[in-house]
Amino acid sequence: DDDEDSPAEERTKAKASTSGVRALEGPLVVFVVSCVKYRERWPHLRSTWLRDLNAQRVPYRILIGRAPAGTLREGEDEDVLEVDAADNYEGLPAKMLAAWRALDGRRFEHVFKVDDDCYVNVPRLLEAAEMHAGKHSWGMIIGPEVERDWHFGKCDDETLNRTPYSGGNSYAYYNGGAGYMLSRRTVHTLAKVKRAKFAEELYEDKLLGRILHERGEEALPGIFEMQVHPEAFEMVLKFLGPTAATMVRGYQLKSAELVRTVVSLPHVLVYADCTPAVLLQIHAAYCAA
Repeated sequence: DDDEDSPAEERTKAKASTSGVRALEGPLVVFVVSCVKYRERWPHLRSTWLRDLNAQRVPYRILIGRAPAGTLREGEDEDVLEVDAADNYEGLPAKMLAAWRALDGRRFEHVFKVDDDCYVNVPRLLEAAEMHAGKHSWGMIIGPEVERDWHFGKCDDETLNRTPYSGGNSYAYYNGGAGYMLSRRTVHTLAKVKRAKFAEELYEDKLLGRILHERGEEALPGIFEMQVHPEAFEMVLKFLGPTAATMVRGYQLKSAELVRTVVSLPHVLVYADCTPAVLLQIHAAYCAA
């Protein structure tokens, strides 16, 4: 794992050093994983919860892979970190390893990774980060079962779209889409990992779980999925308490009234699988609360 960097890895470090990653310093930094294909989501993120991060002086970057020349717009995309990896679904494991290499050595304590179709309740994120400060990582645990056709229809490689994931698994890992937190020490460990050693791993969150498992660091619970109905709200408060951090699916928020109800709950940290319209609804509800 400690071999010298390849030329591609050196290019990633060089590119990162000129794209604002030096500003990624502080107790907490945030990576929002995206791609050029979904750049229409970025203005909605910037006008909602990423604005809240700025207000709290929490540095973040929208993470993408290699972009065609002229894609990034001067004066608009300074918050985008481009790493030397394919900017498609099957490139996600390499993209995340490149991101950890770019971040390694910076002055930060923890990094929260989340997908670009999520809304993050920033005050709850800051509370959860402080509460779990001593952990090497935490997030929403899934597995050990793996949904082996999860990538179907998402890959550029049509062969992959027809080929089930064949890797083995006997351990829990984090749901990458819902977000997970890593310590600086864990990022340092990941930064030394070579993609070729784990070439069969197609899912970035499964890859992270495997790396942690092989180093004797199991996934730790920190986010719990909550269904959107009153009985679930009561169960969360009864069994987990108000300090729990939960995730809800944006597509379950089928009315403005339901959005307002969920926003009023103290423990919701992440809203996953959000359309831009739902994301804006959620933010408006928080602003009005």
